[in-house]
Amino acid sequence: MIPWSAAVHRGGYRRVVAVTAAQSGKTDSMLDIIGARLDQRPAPILYVGPTKEFLTDQFEPRLMALLDEAETLANKVVHLSDWPPWRYLPRHSSRRATWAG
Repeated sequence: MIPWSAAVHRGGYRRVVAVTAAQSGKTDSMLDIIGARLDQRPAPILYVGPTKEFLTDQFEPRLMALLDEAETLANKVVHLSDWPPWRYLPRHSSRRATWAG
């Protein structure tokens, strides 16, 4: 997943595709890309997960931990307690998650 993540980080490509096996680090790679983009070049981000359960049980807790633990990101996130857990507002950009199923 490292060459794929590096290609996404570098930019210059219109589309970057990875064909992977199960348990190959896809979610961690996506979290790295999302964190880097929100920190360095904020832009709206839409993450589409496989199911709602995956988003609420696995992806969102890991994303929120990333945003809380990374010092540069913690100051850039507005936590709104009355919002649904899959929506929050990074300063200067937005990020939403949805599911494909």
